[in-house]
Amino acid sequence: RMGSTVEFFDRVWKEYGLSKFTVVRVSEASISRYPKSSFTACIHELALQTTDACIGNFWPTLERRLLASFTAPIYADTFHLVVPIQKNSFDAIPSLLAPITLFYASEWFAIFGFLLYAALAVWLLEGESNEEDFPEKAARQAIERSVFNHIQCFVGMGDYRFSPHTLYGR
Repeated sequence: RMGSTVEFFDRVWKEYGLSKFTVVRVSEASISRYPKSSFTACIHELALQTTDACIGNFWPTLERRLLASFTAPIYADTFHLVVPIQKNSFDAIPSLLAPITLFYASEWFAIFGFLLYAALAVWLLEGESNEEDFPEKAARQAIERSVFNHIQCFVGMGDYRFSPHTLYGR
């Protein structure tokens, strides 16, 4: 077979002085074993050690990876699937409750209990000296800020920047 990929490798090999190579066709045995894919048949030739390389635009499928090793890709294909919309009735309540069902109630209590503990610990360690993260002077407001920041860090995927000032806060 010929094509842009084969021509590219032909130029690369010649540029690096590898001009002595033979192009061989895939054997009938491999074609009969993989009649739907000449690419998989070529990979089968590699597995049998009857050829040294298969040049082409290969998708490294699981079946092919079991037969041979692949090098890093030169480029990757992008796929966009266009499918018809299924007209199902949409119930908002199960969709809204889906994230909550990830954990049991006892696990949620443990998670938020730990977040509350961590918020109080950080406030105790940093509340007095760290005016950047705790500008409030009243303890109640500073604790509320610490609890909010810890919950925000948990549900907001960690987007909270904290600059500890004390050794233990670090």
